[in-house]
Parts: sequence; structure tokens; C-alpha cells
Amino acid sequence: MKQPSNTDQRVLTYNAEVRKAYHKILKQARALIATVEQHELRCSLVQADRSKPVFMNKVHEFVNPLIYLCLMCPVDTYCIHFGFEVYGSGENDYTALTSKFMRTLYKLTSNEHTAINIEDCVSTYNVITECNDLFDYMHERDKSNHDFELIAYKPKPVKRKLMKVA
Repeated sequence: MKQPSNTDQRVLTYNAEVRKAYHKILKQARALIATVEQHELRCSLVQADRSKPVFMNKVHEFVNPLIYLCLMCPVDTYCIHFGFEVYGSGENDYTALTSKFMRTLYKLTSNEHTAINIEDCVSTYNVITECNDLFDYMHERDKSNHDFELIAYKPKPVKRKLMKVA
């Protein structure tokens, strides 16, 4: 029986840590999207986890009109590919939401939040900036490996101002 080498073990440890960070980011992204009142923007397409990805394969993919998140295996180590819808100022301004998503992405992959250094796992090679178009294309195509998911609406809790007691 072949014993895994040190390199193989490092790659497995790295991939496990990236996967753990990815799912934490995904959980936070879903929580952010749940605060959006508009029904259409809470619709998502999800490609389920693949335990054994092949070269350039997507391990997991989350497509939403506001946020894109994908766990990929381009060679032998995992990377996180992402995107966000770019909005101009106006009525449908979701820049606060996408800004929180970006901060969460980099925070949860930082050295301070992981057991090993996975900061290089975030792929900025081709950031998707038209998530809405991607979602529409994939939804209309309807031949994908993705499942439709509607994220339940959870309004933001109202912050109350507390009075100081003397």
C-alpha cells in the first residue's frame, strides 16, 4: 500500500482548510442575501459538492444575481473564485451588501482566521462583475447541474438606541 508523501499531506490539509473557509464564506453570503427584500434577488443556483474533483473542475458553485462564489480545483489545490454585481448609485444600490461580502471573503481566508496560511486561495484572475447576467443565462439554459434555491427573507434586526441610566 502506497503511503501519502509529505507534499500530498500538505495539499490535503490545505484543501481541507480552503473548503472549510469557503463554506463559512458561503454561509455569510447566504445570510447577507437573506436581508434583501426583493424576491428575485434571493433566488440562487447551487451546484452540489463533488467530493473528488478532476482537473479544472468546480467542487461547489453558488450563483446569485448579486453574488457568485465557486470552489475550484484548477490543478491540485483548491481556490475560491468569486464575483459580485456592480451597481451604480441609484435606487437598486447593493454596494453595501457586496462590500460586506468582499470583506468577509478576505477576512475568512486571512492568516488570523485559518489554521494554516491559505491567503493565496482567493482567485482574482477573472472576477465576475455581471452576476445577474450569469444567473439569467444559467437559469434560462436549464441544462445545468445546478439546483434552484430560494433563500428565505430575514429582515435586518432594528437597532434600538438605549438610554443611559444615571
